[in-house]
Amino acid sequence: MAIIPFTVPANVSGNKYDSSGLGNELAWEIQAEALKKEAIPIVEVLNRQDWPAKKDEFFTGNFGALSQAREAGYDLVMVGYVEKMNSLDTMSAYAKIIDVDAGVTLWYAHIVSSTHRPEVREVGATLGFTNRRPDLISFPPLQTKLAKCTVEEAFSEKMPPG
Repeated sequence: MAIIPFTVPANVSGNKYDSSGLGNELAWEIQAEALKKEAIPIVEVLNRQDWPAKKDEFFTGNFGALSQAREAGYDLVMVGYVEKMNSLDTMSAYAKIIDVDAGVTLWYAHIVSSTHRPEVREVGATLGFTNRRPDLISFPPLQTKLAKCTVEEAFSEKMPPG
């Protein structure tokens, strides 16, 4: 199975010039979790940064993802789309696994992960232990939880034979 790095909103795609970005990091974490499950023998991340219209493609056919996965010789491809964040403690994404040859979606889900870190930080700020920093979003715990939930959801259901 190939995993295409998830499409992410521009404001969370990467915060440094050398940062790989949330989309890639999420794909790598999903890969690691999927390999732990041992449900699919080969799980690789297809890394392509310059992909025009990738964001629009998620809901309209995934032709670029299917083409890349087909060219690389994969039977399945996972694509995902991280939604715009509306709070500091929640991250959500749509994800699907597609049969490359048939172009048929085998699994589709909307996954939401949340953490209580902003609340804990707020308690510390109220008590004077830390400064108030609403700009600090807890990306690592959110993306790790989102990756684990995605793999749990994807491989907990019986997918149709591909």
